[in-house]
Amino acid sequence: MNLSIIIVSYNVGGYLRQCLQSIFQSDEINTYEVIVIDNYSFDDSYQIVKDEFPQVKVNHNLENVGFAKAVNQGIKIAKGKYVCILNPDTLLSHDSLSTLLTYYDTHPEIGCLGPKIVNPDGSLQLACKRSIPGLQSAFYKLTGLSKLFPKNSRFGKYNLTYLDENEIHEVEAVSGSCMMIRREILDKVGYFDESFFMYGEDLDLSYRISKLGYKIVYNPNTTIIHYKGESVKNAPMDMVTIFYSALRNFYKKHRKDRLSWRIMQPIVSLGSYLHQLTAYLKSVTTHTIAAFLDAVSITGGFIIASVFWFRLYYGTPMSEINVFTYWPLLLDISVSWYLVSIFLKLYHKNIMSYVRAIFTAGVSFFIAATTTYLFEFFAYSRAVLVISCLNIAFFTASWRIMVYLLYKFRKIQVLEQSPLFTRNAAVYGNGEISTKIGEAISNAPQSGIQLLGYIGEKKLNNSTYQVLGRSKDIQGIVSNYQLHEIIIPGELLGIKKIIQLMEKVKGSKVAFKLVPKGQQMLIGKGFIEEIPGVPLLDIEFPIFNKLHFFTKRSFDRLIASLILLITLPIHIFFLLSGKVLRKKIWTVRSACIFIYTYNTPNRILRMLPQLMQVLKGDMSIVGSEMISADLQDPGLMIKPGITGLSQVTQSNAKDPRFYDQYYAMHYSVIFDLEILIKSIIKI
Repeated sequence: MNLSIIIVSYNVGGYLRQCLQSIFQSDEINTYEVIVIDNYSFDDSYQIVKDEFPQVKVNHNLENVGFAKAVNQGIKIAKGKYVCILNPDTLLSHDSLSTLLTYYDTHPEIGCLGPKIVNPDGSLQLACKRSIPGLQSAFYKLTGLSKLFPKNSRFGKYNLTYLDENEIHEVEAVSGSCMMIRREILDKVGYFDESFFMYGEDLDLSYRISKLGYKIVYNPNTTIIHYKGESVKNAPMDMVTIFYSALRNFYKKHRKDRLSWRIMQPIVSLGSYLHQLTAYLKSVTTHTIAAFLDAVSITGGFIIASVFWFRLYYGTPMSEINVFTYWPLLLDISVSWYLVSIFLKLYHKNIMSYVRAIFTAGVSFFIAATTTYLFEFFAYSRAVLVISCLNIAFFTASWRIMVYLLYKFRKIQVLEQSPLFTRNAAVYGNGEISTKIGEAISNAPQSGIQLLGYIGEKKLNNSTYQVLGRSKDIQGIVSNYQLHEIIIPGELLGIKKIIQLMEKVKGSKVAFKLVPKGQQMLIGKGFIEEIPGVPLLDIEFPIFNKLHFFTKRSFDRLIASLILLITLPIHIFFLLSGKVLRKKIWTVRSACIFIYTYNTPNRILRMLPQLMQVLKGDMSIVGSEMISADLQDPGLMIKPGITGLSQVTQSNAKDPRFYDQYYAMHYSVIFDLEILIKSIIKI
């Protein structure tokens, strides 16, 4: 047996499947075995290996014994001349194993060998070639000097960034996500130190191997992809604390070897506390920034309203003292805003929803107005309150729209997705596999993915979506179509080809997602998402609730009445000129109705007479797609609407009931407002 590949898996079933597939698609490398140690996963990792990869040796631990101990379990049953430690959230190029083995065989002085490792966006994972942190290198890392001067041999020592990433180098340590070691060396130096539960064990082993006189080598002649952090994302433990504990353990164990390492132990302890604080702040950064921007918007909107009304009402400029005397009203508005925002979950998963921000401002006005009426303490000018809330609605919505536009044109990346944040995407290839994935995406309005087309070599004859261009032109395609994502079927490309594509568009902020062979999910950096959704079984549909039905009907009547009143002269003109067209469409219960349009090329004017049908109750402002009665009965669940989910998602679901079901499941007045505003923006 030439090679034993040892994988420790913990709750990463989707990644593990893809990793194993990449291994078995590798070049022929004599004989090798794959050993998976499942570290008490609570997902389907173990069953995936048992059912889909019978050639793999798999052990299932009855508790999470940690990475080091689990690897050692694999080493003890391994029979290979070489041992490759591999993370389950990695993808190998077809030549990764053969390249490393060939190089290792011709260089007996090597004790441990690691490949070039990249992130899913093609950028280098710095930990694949690094030094063992000392006092100086850690200081440069913490102070940011290593980032400012990465090519300087002094400042860039922590991750050896001054070394060419495309050349072979002797280093102090390689990443434990993929490291190859000769078995006889492991028998000499000992296996992983099991006092390291997670992290640090690769650093410790690399150091012990180098102490025996062997070289630790970084070889970039082959590249693998590593979805960093996936193996520990679902761990029910504080991984930051474990990381710093591992560093303390390392310096304590080897403190006699270097003077600086004796000093490092208390410094690492301090760093642990600081990092925990930073990690917590980072986890709430998006929410904190959003709340801060809203606070600025509320305060600014209030001050502008106060100054404007004071000058208008009193005819003199407002002094700073006068502004300060209005602080109880500002407090009233602020408290009202944040109470409403909690109820609407504005800072939960709808941070970027400008519709909810506007709605929050509106409800806050009514609460604040009630307070000023009931309590004399808050009884300041109602005009200031009205103008303040209008300003607040404008400012809080404006910064969200600005972020949305920056995101849309790929100037920034946004962590928080809202229903209004769509991602422009293209599917790689245009064969049967690719088009099936494209159809699945276009039929899933909840995915947030806006499919623009395919990247392929030939024109599609029977598809709604176009071929955007050939793969050799991928850089121009990403730029011209403002792509956020490229979705690649696992059957079409090997990892080496994917890495080559990543290299071509490096720096463009486009993300690559893989669809594992035979699966209906996207694997990307940080998460796995299902494409077509979950079958609707025994799920409540809020839209059919009596209260929601009343709310929707009231919403329809209010919006239709207001627009009809504003556009009354236009209706008179078209009715008198006789420019009215009639069309028969499907509605609920397999019935048909006639709808009316004005004979004009202007889309907005054309649909104005449908507002009268909304008042009548035949249609809704937001509803199902309008489908001609000449076509087969689609079996609509909800009334046709002037706009709707299918219109704003720009998807191409063949069955409109799919949109009906999703809309019925997620209906709320806010959802209607979001769809309506998005429709207006697209107009």
